[in-house]
Amino acid sequence: NRACTALTTCSSTQWQTVAKTQTTNRSCQDHTVCTGTQHQTRDGSSALDRVCQDNTVCEGAEYETAAPTGTTDRTCLSHTTCVNNQWESAAASTHADRQCTAIKSCSTTSEYQTAAPTYNSDRVCAALTTCDYDNEFQSTAPHATGNRVCTALTTCSADQWETTPAGLQDDRECQDWTTCTATQQIGRTRLNS
Repeated sequence: NRACTALTTCSSTQWQTVAKTQTTNRSCQDHTVCTGTQHQTRDGSSALDRVCQDNTVCEGAEYETAAPTGTTDRTCLSHTTCVNNQWESAAASTHADRQCTAIKSCSTTSEYQTAAPTYNSDRVCAALTTCDYDNEFQSTAPHATGNRVCTALTTCSADQWETTPAGLQDDRECQDWTTCTATQQIGRTRLNS
């Protein structure tokens, strides 16, 4: 007599690798399980296995813009590179891009540079000193990396007269009055200007 055997039934976590025939049983196999470093590109079904793919790994010059999930890959972008007229205002990391900011320019008429820019710091500018020209003169002119220096004007004493008047960049010059001897008289007096 014919002998009949119950067919194997694949479970919900299996797929059929070999279909049944009148004389052979079906074969079932467990669905592939994706690891923690993989994501699923195709879900398993009763007729197909699950397909897994290794997650993309961001390289040294890249950062992660989207983390991987069970069904999506990690996405990476290249870090921004600062150019010559920029400084790095925020460092690059594995999950954030590098931030670059334009280097500040000092005003040539009202500022001077106190600190030069570096790869990760901006140029520092300071306001130029303004001389009080009623009481001071400019003894050192300002330049790109140096401040203006102001010096107090010389004041002629009561025993002196002004030989050279003060200018914006020149001090006043004084000279002692000539003292007449007992055998001399004052021929001409020059008053302080």
